[in-house]
Amino acid sequence: MRATAVKELSDGKLIVEGYGVYYGGNDLVGDRFEKGVTNFDLDLVPNKILLYSHRKNPNIKSRIGVVTSVESDDEGLFFKAEINKSFKYRNAVKRLSDMGLLGMSTGTADQLVERDNGTLKEWPIIELSLTTTPCEPRTLGANTSQKEYDAEALKAIEDFEALLETTQLDV
Repeated sequence: MRATAVKELSDGKLIVEGYGVYYGGNDLVGDRFEKGVTNFDLDLVPNKILLYSHRKNPNIKSRIGVVTSVESDDEGLFFKAEINKSFKYRNAVKRLSDMGLLGMSTGTADQLVERDNGTLKEWPIIELSLTTTPCEPRTLGANTSQKEYDAEALKAIEDFEALLETTQLDV
């Protein structure tokens, strides 16, 4: 299992990579993706955007980057994305990633979702989000659930959220 990681390249690019989907096992709301069963309809939106926390934070409503590739393997869907150089909080996002506190989460439109007894049959992926509270804890770098963070981790998340609250950002 590879955790979400942010890498800085020599040209200053920040690349984030990790699993946005794991097969098998239920997430925190009881849903699960199954290899060969779930239709992700990856071609529906060929140029997927990268968001922070599905645009739920009022200070980061716009895209923070772009998905550059999606690969399917036996574990799930492995994503690579580039964080915009203009994104003001690049270093803070990298710090959360380095601490294992950043995960990935895929987003779709509710009307396109089809479930069958907890198995997601239709989940057309429209966007990928970086978040400290993914519905699938296996995407986090830390071997923990979001409710079991230690004091240092909680402080890092609180600092980041406080930073977001101090500045309205439109990237």
